[in-house]
Amino acid sequence: MKYTQLKESERVVIEVLLEEGKSMRAISKRLGRNVGTVSREIQRNRNQNSGQYVAIKAHTKAVKRLKYQRYKAPLKNPKVFLYVREKLRELWTPEEIAGRLRIDHPKESIHHETIYRYIYNTKKTRGMKLWRYLKYHRKKRMRKYGRKVQSTKIKDIKRIDNRDKSILLRTNIGHWETDNMGGKTQDNSAFCGTVERKTRFVLLDVLENRKATTKTKSLSNRSFKIPKNICANHNHR
Repeated sequence: MKYTQLKESERVVIEVLLEEGKSMRAISKRLGRNVGTVSREIQRNRNQNSGQYVAIKAHTKAVKRLKYQRYKAPLKNPKVFLYVREKLRELWTPEEIAGRLRIDHPKESIHHETIYRYIYNTKKTRGMKLWRYLKYHRKKRMRKYGRKVQSTKIKDIKRIDNRDKSILLRTNIGHWETDNMGGKTQDNSAFCGTVERKTRFVLLDVLENRKATTKTKSLSNRSFKIPKNICANHNHR
């Protein structure tokens, strides 16, 4: 039987059944999964300090771990290597290459940071000077964290993992999530994507800039009222 990764909805079921005091065997039977799979999931993705299993945090950890495994050595794959080198010579940015690779070759993936590290690793590039194809043509890469980014702390914010179970289980209509997607880097524009959790209905708006006030105005200018609640991604640039 082919193994498949646990879905977010399955992790929610695990959290709920653990709170009800159900055994590993009972949980695995409910999910139709091997008891060893459930046991490993809880051991790997629960909070190491409190021992508590929170579905949304567990899912985030699992997704990050899976991405890391895929990105460990992608340039050893000849197909990915040739694709990256070709696109660099066409003056594509590492971000554009990483994004387009998933479309052109759905089974392959690479992180843009991996491409940057490869470009500036003289031993691996063997003197090809791939940095010449980048926008700023720098021989050495600037420090990634050279400038401190000021972030705004939101007072009395409600943590996403403390939401009601009905929201996590998507039992009711009216709970929305919103986040920005990258637009043109030249003018700092962006897209505002807002999705209703149960129906997966999506709204898209073009933002002239990435300021929080612009996004708030865009949401409030909608011709209808967004019911119940809306959860925003609080990462600031």
